[in-house]
Amino acid sequence: LRRALAVWRGVALGGVCDPLADAERDRLEEERLVTLERRIDADLELGRHAALIPELIALIAADPLREGLRGQLMTALYRSGRQADALAAYRAARATLAAELGLEPSAELRRLQQALLTGHPSLLSRTARSAREAPTAGPPRRGGTTVRATRPTAPARAETVPPPAELPPAPADFTARDQEVIRLATALAGHRPRRPDQAVHVVTGMPGIGKTSVALQTAHRVKRSYPDGQIHLDLRGSGPRPLDPAEALGELLRLVGVAPHRIPADPDGRARAWRSRTADSRLLLVLDDAADERGVRPLLPVTDGCAVLITSRSGLYALEGVSRTVLAPLTPPESRALFTRLAGTSLTDSEPAAAAAVVDACAGLPLALRVAGAKVMARPHLPLSRYADRLGDPDRTLAELAVADLSVRDRLTDAYGRLAPPARRALRFLSAPGPHPVEPGTVARLLGTGPEEADDLLADLASAHWAEALRHPRGPAYRLHPLVRLFAQGMLAAEEGSVPRVLPQHASWAATRTDNTA
Repeated sequence: LRRALAVWRGVALGGVCDPLADAERDRLEEERLVTLERRIDADLELGRHAALIPELIALIAADPLREGLRGQLMTALYRSGRQADALAAYRAARATLAAELGLEPSAELRRLQQALLTGHPSLLSRTARSAREAPTAGPPRRGGTTVRATRPTAPARAETVPPPAELPPAPADFTARDQEVIRLATALAGHRPRRPDQAVHVVTGMPGIGKTSVALQTAHRVKRSYPDGQIHLDLRGSGPRPLDPAEALGELLRLVGVAPHRIPADPDGRARAWRSRTADSRLLLVLDDAADERGVRPLLPVTDGCAVLITSRSGLYALEGVSRTVLAPLTPPESRALFTRLAGTSLTDSEPAAAAAVVDACAGLPLALRVAGAKVMARPHLPLSRYADRLGDPDRTLAELAVADLSVRDRLTDAYGRLAPPARRALRFLSAPGPHPVEPGTVARLLGTGPEEADDLLADLASAHWAEALRHPRGPAYRLHPLVRLFAQGMLAAEEGSVPRVLPQHASWAATRTDNTA
């Protein structure tokens, strides 16, 4: 590698002005840097860490955003007995990435920092490990000869890295959902062999229902059953740019210790490498906010020692061999318990009627209750009844359910944007009749479509947890969660220009909130 790099002179394709040369020049420069990192890795394995430090400092000065070089400098400093300088190098890398890109260091660099803090054996070079495992001399034997006490040597293997421990903290104020967590934890913590549907679980429900909280609570409860690591990966399915499966596989491979230059470039190669890396492992994988089946299938390990928790607004019904937990809105007692825990017992006990009104307005949606609790805690000088009055005004409800970076309207808007146009239109018109269960024939008249087409649209909304399907003497009927209905009525007025009145609109806002809007 050193001889190959010595052949390189100046800038690749220097003096060539063809536009195609620009793209080729970047590719060649990247290959040179990857080769350079491989050569430095080899030098580190050979114990040449002290000599590498000045070179790495110069390389980082020229390319400060290349995290591979940063990690190699941290390793070289540590192996030179400069642990404090190695940690300072991590802090410098973090500050540069934050200032230039607004990003945190990669998971691989964060794991290296944790290894530095604990002095993990994986930080030793291959030569140092070999010296540690060398046979030791035994006592002299009669006749002037000596024997050496030997021990069996393990087969040579690649350098190990600390198992990933990537789970975010579970919510400290987690309330209710005990039965769901117990069922999931029981299945995940069971010993092998397991049924196929005990290895992959989908936690699903409407926006803001608490899917991630349940998944994290369960994952922390069973993490000791997965000694090879616990990984949390945000698939960004509810955002405008869901994580591509190839990107997700690259991140997963980095998290389990595959060096960036060893990660295959093509998606199929990454999928094969992921399956090989997780074979015979006890690994827990939390895939948060999955958009659809296409983004999940390549990420599923094939070994029965691994388990996967997936959260998704869709039920991912086309995935084979999975179990599903559908989260319904909290019951009134559960809602009151969560709001009391968030807002404090002194406040809720001093104004019980106002507290009940706030809980009622949130209609069992954990996100709404969390926002309400945070909002009243931030305004201790205002009476709770004032906030309850604002929240009870349907023209202000969604605006009041927003604080800092939490917003019920924003969460619903993001999910609404991912619906197909016909489904969005069906959702808007489904809100027109108010709180009453609506039959497909009524929605068909509103939409100007046939009953079967309306029935298919409503069934799709129900499977995506936008609507609740109810049994009705004349066939299925559908109902919206009160906060979803408010949101959809706002979109109906904004996008259609008028609200048709197909059914009598005699129900008051208080009558739209039922005891259980599951």
